[in-house]
Amino acid sequence: MNLSILILGACSPNAIEFDHSFQGNMGPEFEDSTEENHLGSNERIGASASKLEGTVLLQGGIELVEFPPGEVLVGLEYGDPDWDSGHQVHLVELTNGFSISETEVTQEQFAYYMGYDPVSLDNGNVSCADCPVHTVSWYEVAAYSNAMSDVHGLQTCFDCEGDGSDVVCSPSVNAYECRGFRPPTEAEWEMAAMGGEDFIFPGSDDLNEIGWWEQNSDMKPHPVGEKMANGY
Repeated sequence: MNLSILILGACSPNAIEFDHSFQGNMGPEFEDSTEENHLGSNERIGASASKLEGTVLLQGGIELVEFPPGEVLVGLEYGDPDWDSGHQVHLVELTNGFSISETEVTQEQFAYYMGYDPVSLDNGNVSCADCPVHTVSWYEVAAYSNAMSDVHGLQTCFDCEGDGSDVVCSPSVNAYECRGFRPPTEAEWEMAAMGGEDFIFPGSDDLNEIGWWEQNSDMKPHPVGEKMANGY
């Protein structure tokens, strides 16, 4: 079974963007319900699955990259400045293949499916069609996922009420049973972001090569895909 997954406003296989407005937390219903084994701090963090050949182009210019089932080590090694007991390194087995968008969802792509640009509606923000969408709630992420599923004739993964920024949503089905679009689980996101490589950051040990952040971004979003891609 191959599941269609989108990623919105978080680190993608192409680049880390400075503006992280969504981190892929699906809640209890969408946690990775797969085998986990805690490993020692000397284990290398990485993914054992390789990317499938080819991509899928969707309406709105969204390109999906396909992944087979596989295993991924998630968490932080002991001694990392951000390590705590909730970030122990452990192995997650992904028993389903999945597809994930090659870059962050852009403002233009969000508006294509939703009919409005949340960034342009927020005072003080300048719209940038090719920049990652931000200023959205978790509920808007879910509604966007459903909108994509509707356009492509797939099952919707959320129950939503309301419109625009006033929408309220909740998961309607287990993530691994839904045959439509949704944000990725943490392990799915980490597998895609690591790119099958062994770097501190996705694609490089130098953050400036692959991402926009507070020291090189001028504190503003930048168009997706401008930085060096990872191995996928």
